[in-house]
Amino acid sequence: PRVPPARPPGVDAFGLSSTATGDSVLLAASEAMGKTFPGMTVDAAVSRQSRGVFARVKARKDAGKLGDVVVISTGTNGTVLASDLTEMLTALSDRSRVVLVTPKAPRSWVDKNISVIKSVAASFPNVRVADWNSYARGHREWFYADGIHTKGAGSQAYAALIRETMRR
Repeated sequence: PRVPPARPPGVDAFGLSSTATGDSVLLAASEAMGKTFPGMTVDAAVSRQSRGVFARVKARKDAGKLGDVVVISTGTNGTVLASDLTEMLTALSDRSRVVLVTPKAPRSWVDKNISVIKSVAASFPNVRVADWNSYARGHREWFYADGIHTKGAGSQAYAALIRETMRR
């Protein structure tokens, strides 16, 4: 099996092959992601739950079609279980960098999902958290009326945060 190039903490992972998988938040920002990360594969769908996101990542990995850098955007549509996330990140321990994007949505489960994401991520040296929830706070103009899906400058900011997170 091919081994992705190692990127120690503090060394930028930009330019390596990359795959982003997620829900409709990623889908809304897919054009900006494509411009920020040329060649990135974006696999996003409306209403995709975390288990569905993780299943897509696993299927791509099993097929040999997963980038050296993996971006996962989930937690908007339902609960992220620590056990599921731990299993996913364990399977991705061979990737150069994994970026987990925190959800931002007016939903009761979002704060718990953010806690789970940050807590589990701390156990994996190749994982970084792009805290979209904090980064986008105070920027209502970045979103459509639902306060969840980005438009224009919001999509660009979403991609820029992920880009900055890859540098860590």
